[in-house]
Amino acid sequence: MRMSASINLLSGENGLPGSRWYAPNYEPYPADDDESMGWIFDREPEHLPQSDYLDRYRNRSLDVTSRQNAISYILM
Repeated sequence: MRMSASINLLSGENGLPGSRWYAPNYEPYPADDDESMGWIFDREPEHLPQSDYLDRYRNRSLDVTSRQNAISYILM
């Protein structure tokens, strides 16, 4: 999916190639740094669904409205 360069961003930035879309102090981790990769893998479980997610999904106890609101906010 290609995004138009004329898209209006909430931050007021233009989204054009070469623009600084990240935080000024952002420093990407080197791709070959084993310590950085270990840090990423160690924190992966923090971003996984909770163990009862499937049961909550099947029982429809998940708040669908919250999920829809989050998706709408992301797509704004």
